[in-house]
Amino acid sequence: RLQVAADATWQGAPAALPDVYGLLLTLNRGAIVHTTKLAGLILDSSMEQEAHASSGSAEANAYAREIMRAHGLPLARPTEILTDNLANEQVASGKGYSSRSRHFLRRYFALMQRVQRGEAVMVKVSDEQNPADFLTKHVPMKRRRMSVDYAENTRNSVTRARTGEATGAADAATASRADA
Repeated sequence: RLQVAADATWQGAPAALPDVYGLLLTLNRGAIVHTTKLAGLILDSSMEQEAHASSGSAEANAYAREIMRAHGLPLARPTEILTDNLANEQVASGKGYSSRSRHFLRRYFALMQRVQRGEAVMVKVSDEQNPADFLTKHVPMKRRRMSVDYAENTRNSVTRARTGEATGAADAATASRADA
């Protein structure tokens, strides 16, 4: 299952810190792309900044889907793009129209086309549930650890057996075949 989480900061008018956005693209809950970038644009609203992050996520998703198709693994379902900005999710999904977004919808159109073609589906999540949140701001250690564990798919890590964690039946079967 392919999934993308996106997050962004928006400081507003001249700010001490630059705006950034982050994206985390996972395949079967393991990170295959993760990045934090300077926004590079002066944007008028948090929704516009989140849309910039979601558009970048949709672009990375399009590349990943094409690579999977080329390897004979086409995806039947659209990829979830997680966002913690409700207006961003509603406009990208065609559920709503933000009057403050009219001036930038032209740039936003590529994301909307990808949603309409069924390549992606926008999903609203809370800040606490957004695994890309730690890429754009300081978060408490517990949340950062949960996000990193998600990105690294620690729960299903092969290295668990090497560190002394309990192994599953499949690991035991592999070990017994190796001994034979």
